Amino acid sequence: MRWLKSILGLVAVVVLTLLAWESRQTRRELARLTELMSAQPPPPAPVPPPAPTTAGADPHPDGDYTLEPPDIVEIDFRTTGDPVPVGTESVRGKHIVHPDGTMSLGVFGDVAVGGGTVAAAEALVRSRLAKYVAVEELTIRVAGFNSKRFYVITDCGAGGEQVVRQPCFGNETVLHVIGSLGPTQKLSAKEARTVKAWVARRAKSGADQVLPVDWVAITQRSEMGTNHRIRDGDRVYVKSVE
Repeated sequence: MRWLKSILGLVAVVVLTLLAWESRQTRRELARLTELMSAQPPPPAPVPPPAPTTAGADPHPDGDYTLEPPDIVEIDFRTTGDPVPVGTESVRGKHIVHPDGTMSLGVFGDVAVGGGTVAAAEALVRSRLAKYVAVEELTIRVAGFNSKRFYVITDCGAGGEQVVRQPCFGNETVLHVIGSLGPTQKLSAKEARTVKAWVARRAKSGADQVLPVDWVAITQRSEMGTNHRIRDGDRVYVKSVE
C-alpha cells in the first residue's frame, strides 16, 4: 500500500502544479487584456433618441374656426366594445348649428357649440358620447362655412366694379384672396403690376376701419406687414390704377 500512497501523492503534486501554472497564465492574460483595453479610446456615449416633435404634425384643419349658426359640421368616429347603444350611428354625419348655438346628438341630447372653436366642439361631443359608449378617433370638420362671409370688390379694366361674396374660413389673407380671384375678376398682367388694394372693416364701435395694403411690398419684397388676415364681414377692395 506504500507504493499506492506514493503514486497518489505524485499525482496530487502534478495536479497542483498544473493548476498553479494555469492560474498564472490566466492572470497574465487578464493583465494583457486590461492593458489593451486601457490603451483603447473609450467607447462613444450612447446617443439618446431624438425628442418627439410636432413640427411636421398636421394641425386640426378647422380647429381655430369659431362655430356659429347656421354652420354645418360633420362628425366621424369609431367605437370599441359592445354593446353599442341604439342611436349611436345617427351621430355620425352632418349636423347644423341651431339658432340657439346648440347641436343635436340625437338620443344623446344637445351640446352647446356656438361661439366655440371646432376643437372645443370636438372635445364636447367626445365627452358626451363617452358617457354611453367607448369612442376613439372622433373628429369634427366644418362641412358648411355658413355663418361668416367677406366680400371682394374689384374694379379692373372694362369690366367695371364687381362684388363677390366669399365664405370666411378664418385663415385667408389679402394675398390669398387676390390670388384666388375668379375668372370674371381676374387681373391682367398689366393690372397686377398697378394694383391698389385695401381692406374695409367694421369696428366694434360701428365705424369703418380702412387697412391699407402695400401690394408691391407683399409681392416684390416679401414684406407681409399689410398682408392682413381677413375677418368676418371684411370688404377687400382691389382696383387697378394707371
